[in-house]
Amino acid sequence: MKAILAGALGHAAPFVLLPLAFAAVSLSQHPSGSGQAGSFFAFGHLALVTALLRTFAFALVTGVFASWRRQAPGFAMAVGAAFGIVSYVLQLTGLELFALAALPRALQREHPLVAALAFQALPGVLSGLLAVVVARVVHPSGARSQAAD
Repeated sequence: MKAILAGALGHAAPFVLLPLAFAAVSLSQHPSGSGQAGSFFAFGHLALVTALLRTFAFALVTGVFASWRRQAPGFAMAVGAAFGIVSYVLQLTGLELFALAALPRALQREHPLVAALAFQALPGVLSGLLAVVVARVVHPSGARSQAAD
């Protein structure tokens, strides 16, 4: 359970911390205004909401695999953060829009809400599967090290 939560936290961190850092730099470039703090918190709220579905999908996928659950929490957090950064960069560059091609056109036309949720969850699902593969390659036995606990 610790590995699942640590991996999910690591995966969510880039989706929240990187946009907040970009917003802080952007807001620091402009003269002080009364709405800057509100803009910063609104931006943080949007970043958090965006991260929730992807992180939930990541945790759900990784939680299914016993080899992931046996990983040390520190390792799970590091792998989750690495794939969170990759997923965030794909979102930032627009490359994740190619995932729309994986969704059937009929689903997009007939059930746009389901298609939108699937589109938002797909990066978390793919990141979770890749994280499990990396964990199995790096730690094939999935055994926790004594120093990590």
